[in-house]
Amino acid sequence: MKNLFNTAVKYSIINSNPADNIIMPKIEPTKKDITSMYLTKNELLNFLDFAKNYKGYGSNYFYPLCLTLAFTGIRLGEACALLWENVDIENKTIKIESSMYSKNQNEYERQNSPKNLSSIRTIIIGNTLATELKKWKTEQLTLRVLYGTRNNKPNLDFVFTRFEKTKFKEIAVLQPTVQLIFTKINKKHLFNKKIYAHLFRHTHVSLLAEAGNISLESIQQRLGHSSDETTRKIYLHITEKSKLDTANTFENYMTK
Repeated sequence: MKNLFNTAVKYSIINSNPADNIIMPKIEPTKKDITSMYLTKNELLNFLDFAKNYKGYGSNYFYPLCLTLAFTGIRLGEACALLWENVDIENKTIKIESSMYSKNQNEYERQNSPKNLSSIRTIIIGNTLATELKKWKTEQLTLRVLYGTRNNKPNLDFVFTRFEKTKFKEIAVLQPTVQLIFTKINKKHLFNKKIYAHLFRHTHVSLLAEAGNISLESIQQRLGHSSDETTRKIYLHITEKSKLDTANTFENYMTK
């Protein structure tokens, strides 16, 4: 607001900046339970088992999408923007080069670039995700034939699409659509933690840290950012339990 008023002063719209003499109230910091920001391994497996059997309208894509988010740590907008040309199932890689901008559940634009330069990356995936994406691609092609749908942007072969069979229409899955499913799930209180798209990104961080021998820098590179405070907090929280092992390793080395 102060910068906004300064601009107004610069262009002689107002004579002085009313924000200059404002004294901001002191904000007492609240400690957030960091464990609520990610799922444990068992919690994730339970949710994925639920997602595999989720039968919402036109939600065939839901399980492979959730699995992709959890097993790569990519952002929801990046997942929605994925084209099949970005996915190399045989060599087990996913190239992130774009993000999706959506006004609502039907209007969208695939951006020419992702969030920032560090977001452009190639992610190596494992057999589990590669196998499920291959299954989903086959199912997607089957649904296209079954419903006789047409892609409203035929030059873009999106990985995650939903089918409106009554309108003979295939549309890219957008962030609001996915968020709506999570809202419906949360209302049923099926899980101890609130489920949302970014939760899987944080979960990926925690599981990589828990796996051991993976540096924070490597995790940040995989996630597509040079630095992130939340990632650092989760990483340090998970690796806290390894501090005793570190001390013991040093002690054993020095006393040999």
